[in-house]
Amino acid sequence: MPSGGPFVNIPPSNGELSKLPHNHVDRAAGITLTETQIFSSGPLPNPETLGLYDRVAPGLAKLIVESFQSEYAHRHRTELMALEADIEAMRRANALSSRGQWLAFCIAIAGLGCGTVIALYGQPLAGAVVAGFGLGSVLSAFLRSRLQKTGKS
Repeated sequence: MPSGGPFVNIPPSNGELSKLPHNHVDRAAGITLTETQIFSSGPLPNPETLGLYDRVAPGLAKLIVESFQSEYAHRHRTELMALEADIEAMRRANALSSRGQWLAFCIAIAGLGCGTVIALYGQPLAGAVVAGFGLGSVLSAFLRSRLQKTGKS
């Protein structure tokens, strides 16, 4: 097919025909050219094409459809397993986070309790240090995890 856009160059015998678009040139020359293009989208060919496959090799259309169904079922199972694995991972992460929060609470309470007892026995400075250490360690762990989650670590 000649290049140069939608127009063809015809030998100079008839100057008017060389300026017509393809379809007009063909009609003017007495030649009819028909081009058919079939576009389909989707995982399977359209029914007419499947019928043509069956004419070439009997049973081929059925094999194509069964192959598609098998592939679809496999993909569905795989995606479902991946989703279930993600859900289980989230459950475990939440359980671990909850356990960490309870342990941090226990450490903070123990630090405050020990600091209070030490202060009541006549050592207020030592009691404040022990209580501050318990609360400070929990607070620093909390802030560190927050900074890591925001990407500023």
